[in-house]
Amino acid sequence: MPQPQKVSLKEVAEMAGVSAMTASRVLAGKSNVSPKLTKAVKDAAQTLGYQSNPLVQRVMSELRRGNSHSLTGIIAFINASSKENDWKQLPYLKPFYEGIQDRTTSTGFALDEIWIRQPGWHPGRTKSVLDARGVQGIIIVPGSDPSQLDFPMDKFALASFGGLAFDYPIHQVLPDYFHNYVLCYRKLREHGYQRIGTFLPSYEVRITTERAVGGFLSAQWADPGKKKIPVGGGPKFWSQAKKDFLAWVKKEKPDAIIAGYNEVDDWLKEIGYEVPRNIGLVHPGLAEDVEGWAGVDTNRYEQGSQAVDLLTGQIFRDEAGFPQTPKRLTIKGHWTEGQTIRTKP
Repeated sequence: MPQPQKVSLKEVAEMAGVSAMTASRVLAGKSNVSPKLTKAVKDAAQTLGYQSNPLVQRVMSELRRGNSHSLTGIIAFINASSKENDWKQLPYLKPFYEGIQDRTTSTGFALDEIWIRQPGWHPGRTKSVLDARGVQGIIIVPGSDPSQLDFPMDKFALASFGGLAFDYPIHQVLPDYFHNYVLCYRKLREHGYQRIGTFLPSYEVRITTERAVGGFLSAQWADPGKKKIPVGGGPKFWSQAKKDFLAWVKKEKPDAIIAGYNEVDDWLKEIGYEVPRNIGLVHPGLAEDVEGWAGVDTNRYEQGSQAVDLLTGQIFRDEAGFPQTPKRLTIKGHWTEGQTIRTKP
């Protein structure tokens, strides 16, 4: 359930009938404001329960001293992976983390990683660690579970990236799934493929918020005269989908497949297909573990980087908790040619 938001400086200024600049001067203890307005601002702040943002106070203090190089804040990276170092080592996760790490450093913040899947860990401990370390903002990673995040969030700026598998009203940076699937389809048509299909386990449908399916169906609709292959689906995860995937291939007989799992190449070999000789494969989210494939590079580094920008923007605007209107920033991927499709006719 959404937590109550902190009162902003803008709300204090509106109640007092002054500008945000005047409210800021009063709350910073400046003496160049009339007694009447000073009282109005202080009364409004007390009525609303306003608490100043210590990070912003520190930033402004350092700026006035000319010490911009010493500015810092703390951002927590909530690592919900089953293995502590997955985000630093796995090829499809590492670019996200590198983008987060580089942007955090370049904007003067420190990145504090908290692994919440270690033995004996619980949400209450997460909250205690966040408070003890003075964390201002939290990056919630894909793969997190709501039960792991069952602690008050109202004091923290919040952001995520890549796609969450549950409804969580926070700002997120996402691949432009709709664009990326349309791009895959159109590129396959340029390469001469006629019967293009895609297979999506239910988890992928969920994290893409149905936009992957929407992009594929839109591209199909805009391609008149071609027999439409229905979208394949099945179990929750790709690791459980081999039987359903192969049954779908045998029934629908696609000549090219958009698939976000690197093992489908080996699965296809088991039923007599050879990529790209008699079937094409493209990946809608390329990473190093599918080197050589054709598909879409979703720019995971930039997704991580932009998640930090969403977070630091909230911190400097003195915003915390669940926003009333969560933002979705989508980043378009770009096409990469590869060895898993035939050359253009």
